Amino acid sequence: MIEGLNFLKYLQLDLSFISKSKIAIPLALSIIFDLGAILHRFFKTKQKPDLSIPLNSLKKGYAIIPFSSSGNVDDLFNDLKCFDLQSESYKQQFSIKDHIEVGYSSFKYKNVFVVRNQNIPEQLKEFIPYFSAVNSIALDILKKVEKDLGMQSSELTKMTADQPLPSAEYSTSLLRLFAYKPSTDEVVADAHEDLGLLTVIPISEVPSLEIYDYEQSTWINLEKMGVGSQAIILVGRTLEKLTHGKYQAATHRVVGSVHPRYSIVYQLRAEPHIKISKEMNVAEWLALVKKNLHSVNGSY
Repeated sequence: MIEGLNFLKYLQLDLSFISKSKIAIPLALSIIFDLGAILHRFFKTKQKPDLSIPLNSLKKGYAIIPFSSSGNVDDLFNDLKCFDLQSESYKQQFSIKDHIEVGYSSFKYKNVFVVRNQNIPEQLKEFIPYFSAVNSIALDILKKVEKDLGMQSSELTKMTADQPLPSAEYSTSLLRLFAYKPSTDEVVADAHEDLGLLTVIPISEVPSLEIYDYEQSTWINLEKMGVGSQAIILVGRTLEKLTHGKYQAATHRVVGSVHPRYSIVYQLRAEPHIKISKEMNVAEWLALVKKNLHSVNGSY
């Protein structure tokens, strides 16, 4: 009853009519209290639901989750397409010499724009708020992993940057915007695992992302299993290392399609100076890992 009265006060309803009513005051108060309680419960059910993460699936390297972020993801795909349709000479203005993890790069099977600060083309400006929104989603998932493994609060999340997207300096985490070219080749991005903590990928309208399921010994096209309002979460090599293999890195690839394919890939990474073991920090460990890897069409 008290929560009902408080909620009605929150709504700033005028309760003075009770004294003027012919209805008995106790009955009137009872009706108002009940109404307030009903409204209170109604509005509580309208609050944003807790992010649902199938952790048992994620332990195998991947999961599909409901996905809502800053802005409309369809609009972001259209913005990416708009940029990709610009002339090559225009896009090359955003190329950073000898650096494939910042700005624009072009490869055999795809064009890529990597967002690591706010210095990006006008067509891609809406990815600035998206970067922060998807960063928050990835951190929420990390918190659930911490809880699942009985870790101390922030044991994993403290390894990431406080400011995800600076105005000029480069962020550690990054947002890769892929424009895959039509191809009849079977595979356009070879099988690999991402190096970071988590990867968040809204489902593309051209389903070409495949995950290797080691239990079934087969490739699975997760994008065909999901819908446009969902995203795929992949575990990276760093998270596998930090969880001692309890969360396995996802082996994945991209297969060819006769249609152009656009993909928005956020990779949450640990800060390079953070210790990943007694002997090495993240940067040193990743350098060691990369010695045994080959770059997948210009990017890991």
